Amino acid sequence: MLFLVFPMRRALLLLLTSASAWAQVRAQPPSLQDLMHARNVGMGGAYRPLGYGAEAVSGNPASLSLYKRYQLELSGSWDITQGFGFGTIALADSASTEVAAGIAYHLVTLGRDDTQRTAHMSTAAMSIPFANVVHIGVSVQHQLITGASNTNSVTMNAGVMVKPLDFLSLSFSGHNLIDVRSADIPRFLSFGAAVNFG
Repeated sequence: MLFLVFPMRRALLLLLTSASAWAQVRAQPPSLQDLMHARNVGMGGAYRPLGYGAEAVSGNPASLSLYKRYQLELSGSWDITQGFGFGTIALADSASTEVAAGIAYHLVTLGRDDTQRTAHMSTAAMSIPFANVVHIGVSVQHQLITGASNTNSVTMNAGVMVKPLDFLSLSFSGHNLIDVRSADIPRFLSFGAAVNFG
């Protein structure tokens, strides 16, 4: 019996240990996946399953129809040491019709010296709710990147949001689904779960 109790205590201790204490992540240079507003950085990137801000246009487009609203956001960030900065303007409308829509523009500078480049990214997104439980969204993104690497291309994102309970949101999205053969625009998948008690 003592053998079973000791591993249970160790397992409980491991569960209560902070994840950052065990996972030392090497700093990666900022990328075009890091275009999060300050609110989202403070939430650990939880904006994809929550869908509060207009950044849903370039995040998970399915989250646009989660809340009825008109929203205009201006945002930006500048990391002097990494040579990374961006400015964003985004507009979302989910109050006019059942189909929610949004547009966003990002002006981004990243890299230093030989790797420095500038990106202009324009995104248009739409989302349709089904019984306000399942939300499906799609967005089309145009990117014009000049500098160390150049691209003038179009890709798309698609996502699904499931809100089975008022306080629970589950998010799944695929980004840059059209391969544009650019290291700055990689394909990636995102899954998130959020609990909001008010």
